[in-house]
Amino acid sequence: MMLGFALTVPVVMMENISGLDALRLAALRRSFQLTRRSKRTVVATFSLQFLVPIVVAGFTGGFLALVIKVLKIQNGPDLLNLVFPLVWLPAQILLGSIASVITALLYLKTRQAGGEPIRTLLRDMEDSDRPHAQWQRRMRERLSTNARSTR
Repeated sequence: MMLGFALTVPVVMMENISGLDALRLAALRRSFQLTRRSKRTVVATFSLQFLVPIVVAGFTGGFLALVIKVLKIQNGPDLLNLVFPLVWLPAQILLGSIASVITALLYLKTRQAGGEPIRTLLRDMEDSDRPHAQWQRRMRERLSTNARSTR
């Protein structure tokens, strides 16, 4: 049941669902639909996203405790409580970023597993009603003029 919610955030972001409660329910339904397409992959992905930080934190804490013990530092537990968050924070930022990318790729994989081409997703993202930033307009103009001049 919990795995059905696994792709709710990518659905809301990529399919531009926002606002009303009915739309949020649509995002939840879509997430359940996508996770049913590839259950084993979703289970494996989210198990790894849960277990990898635990293992990394365990090894980091164990290594720091070993170093403090070998160096025979007084007040070792207090020092460990101060040093561990400093060492763990960069690892946590890195693992969180990787988890976000993996979740987005899982969303794309489950869409492909249902036979939905990625081109439709890209077209929907470009055709959305939200206003485009000025840099996006300039890039489109440059790409279109460069494409015309090279032919």
